[in-house]
Amino acid sequence: MTYANFVKDLKDRLTEYNDSFKSDTESRYPKRQREVWAPSGRCQAITQSTFGYDHENCLRLLEECGYDGAPVSSQKANTTRRWFEDSNGHIFPPRKDALRVGLFFCLDFYTLLHWVLKSDFEEYLVKGDERFSPGTGQSLLNIIVSYNEEPSWQNYFQDTLAAYQHQLDRESLFTLFERHWHLASTAGYNRDNFSTLIEDLFMENLLCYPNNSEKIKNFGDYQKKVIEQAQAGTREDQDALWRNRCVWQTLLDELDTTYVDIENARLKNAEVDQAYLRRFGPAIIQQTELETEIRLSDLRLFYLRKEPGITEEELDEKIRDTQQKLERDMADLKLRGAKAQGSVLVQAWSDFGVPMEPEDLDKEKEQCKREIREIRKMVHPDVLMHDPVYAKLNDEQKKELEEIMLEALKINPSELGYPPNFAYHDMRSLEGLRQVRRKVEAILKVNNIQVDLKYEIQGETIHEQIAWLNEEITLLENRLNAAKGQLAAMLADKNVKSKRRLLDDKEKQAEFEQQMEEKIKSLTIERDQLLEEISAFGIG
Repeated sequence: MTYANFVKDLKDRLTEYNDSFKSDTESRYPKRQREVWAPSGRCQAITQSTFGYDHENCLRLLEECGYDGAPVSSQKANTTRRWFEDSNGHIFPPRKDALRVGLFFCLDFYTLLHWVLKSDFEEYLVKGDERFSPGTGQSLLNIIVSYNEEPSWQNYFQDTLAAYQHQLDRESLFTLFERHWHLASTAGYNRDNFSTLIEDLFMENLLCYPNNSEKIKNFGDYQKKVIEQAQAGTREDQDALWRNRCVWQTLLDELDTTYVDIENARLKNAEVDQAYLRRFGPAIIQQTELETEIRLSDLRLFYLRKEPGITEEELDEKIRDTQQKLERDMADLKLRGAKAQGSVLVQAWSDFGVPMEPEDLDKEKEQCKREIREIRKMVHPDVLMHDPVYAKLNDEQKKELEEIMLEALKINPSELGYPPNFAYHDMRSLEGLRQVRRKVEAILKVNNIQVDLKYEIQGETIHEQIAWLNEEITLLENRLNAAKGQLAAMLADKNVKSKRRLLDDKEKQAEFEQQMEEKIKSLTIERDQLLEEISAFGIG
């Protein structure tokens, strides 16, 4: 998705105001405001300089329009002009100034909230970018372009957006809106549902869109309808709606956290499997090859005894499916063994590398959580069932598609092998999850299945919304219970625990290797005996 920056929003709104005088179409701007700031001769109605409080005709929020008559900005004209610059001389408007400018442009509550948040986020985004330094660093334009075109900087953008969402002080933002003519409460919001509104805005990823886009308008229209429906119901209905919304949001968050724990448990289990293969791989492969040969030989003998006179070609045909599956499993084991041997990291890794700061780790975890949430939504049958293409699949096809997509969740060997003091030793990497997401998206695209990743409450009336939330809460509780069960099973996996105990005990390793040698000798004898029996039937 392309990020449209706030400087463009600011320029677009300035142009929009000036252009409103070129048409007879009814304007949203108050008559008195249009009289005070109107074009004069060849001069525009407003300019970048008029935003400064020291300009002779500085922009103000007029008392006649219900405001305080004070300038929109706390900064001088030579500073406000730099709000509009795309160079390294750019200055970010203070949050309060951004709100007052938005009021001058007569933005409705939801568009104004987007305007203020986007201005605030862009400052957080760019000032955290090492390339930006006022007067000496790269230009703001080049930095914004990189967020849209360069993969590494696109990742930085997404990480920073997640971190901004995590650290945003919703209480102070609510207070800012309330101190300005009770904008939030007038729109129907208290502290609780204002916070929910902000979460909805982030879930829709709206900070990436231009302030004047249809997407923002549609979001506002939807939220207005939610408020109107809530206000149309009884006090009990309103309480039920907001209470259910809070429960719904809490369950979504808890489910996200559990899915993160599942993926990290999957990573740790894969680490154990890889370490086990690295330590005992050659012997395990030799033993598995013998067990495969024995199983196929047993099967051959079964048919030879059951159908005397069966030809070798007929025998091959009967065991073909089993043989192909066993050969695939064997090939997979050998490949994993080879990768395990090839991915041994130099112990010196443990002593090097740049430590990940707690703040950066929190950003990474938040973005991982978002990726996992959307991956899980894309692969869950409850979500897929709403797609008409998926609905037409039979049970076998659905099961096959589910298996393919769950296969995509498996750990890539490149995610393994980090030393204990590295963050990725205990958590799945963001890049690894992005690879998973791309695989799942490709699988869905091939099958012409589209998944709606929006998190919107459904229903036309307050009672329909409460009913939808009740149903959704039940589904989420079921998913959460299933996810917790999956996590518990992964953490209690006896096979993994056994391998981990063995890897931690060198004495037992020697004993285990001796047992494997004896087992291989025993299997070799058993295989040779079976081959002799088969040859007695005249089969090679």
